[in-house]
Amino acid sequence: TVVLDTDGKPSALTLDELKAEISATAAFAPIIAQSQGSGSGATRPNSSGGAVKKRGDMTPSEKAEFVNKNGQDAFLKLPR
Repeated sequence: TVVLDTDGKPSALTLDELKAEISATAAFAPIIAQSQGSGSGATRPNSSGGAVKKRGDMTPSEKAEFVNKNGQDAFLKLPR
């Protein structure tokens, strides 16, 4: 994996350094936030019973949680 700079060229940043940089930016920090789940496996009230939302219908925290659990490739395969 290569981290790109703002011009789209390879940078010297590692993934951990990029994560730290994004976390330090208030506007982007929510995409790095850790899941607030308890780990019980219980579904939340009003949940869709496991149906996956479209990317465009997810909140930033839902997007981050999905990517943390399933990876960026799986996220990009979701319908828009």
